[in-house]
Amino acid sequence: MKYKKWNGEGKGIPNISKLKKCGENVIIEDGVRIFYPENIEIGDNVYIGHDTILKGYYNSSLIISNNVWIGQQCFIHGAGGLL
Repeated sequence: MKYKKWNGEGKGIPNISKLKKCGENVIIEDGVRIFYPENIEIGDNVYIGHDTILKGYYNSSLIISNNVWIGQQCFIHGAGGLL
């Protein structure tokens, strides 16, 4: 039996219906990838720039508060919790 050491996490294509919470007036630009969306909360009036990666974590939350602007090509990882 072969042991597979690494597993892929998929393409991370955003599907806001899978987010734990998504507020109003949220703009998610092209190329944004979202991993573990069930552990990500996005507040109201949030902008997420092109090619950004939002990565929740299996046992902690990534919470983006209201009135936040995230520039392009950012990588935000919620391991350990992030508010």
